[in-house]
Amino acid sequence: MHLWPLATIRDSSRFAYLRKLEWNLQRMKIEKESSASVNQKLLDSQEGGVQQSNSQEGGVK
Repeated sequence: MHLWPLATIRDSSRFAYLRKLEWNLQRMKIEKESSASVNQKLLDSQEGGVQQSNSQEGGVK
């Protein structure tokens, strides 16, 4: 006995699987890009804070 007796059932399950896989890959890519931009913004703000504090300390000495 075959596990998938009809080719249409087999093909429909493949299509659904591929559609879900592509959706997940796209979602993960967007999430990765957005987290990378957030991390870059955090790094930029931290570097700006370090430069400001160094310039203030240099003026005090």
